[in-house]
Amino acid sequence: MTPKELVAKLRSSDDRERSAAWYHAGPLGPGAIATVAPLLEDANPEVARCAGRAAGHAADSARGLQTESGPRLAPAGRVGGGRCRPPS
Repeated sequence: MTPKELVAKLRSSDDRERSAAWYHAGPLGPGAIATVAPLLEDANPEVARCAGRAAGHAADSARGLQTESGPRLAPAGRVGGGRCRPPS
């Protein structure tokens, strides 16, 4: 996925597409953070939330905090609500 594709998928109206986008943002590394930063203030709170998760995931990847199965996620109920969840 390219940074441009990441932004397009994070802006999607499909919850699953947004979730898959942030979940797979890690390989883009720190460059993804600047790419998604404008989305953090998006009028759609779900887009903003997923953009924040994408930035966090990219930062974790750059710091080596990824596991083979994906990002290290907070336990259920510990992160704000919304529909921006890991893909199932």
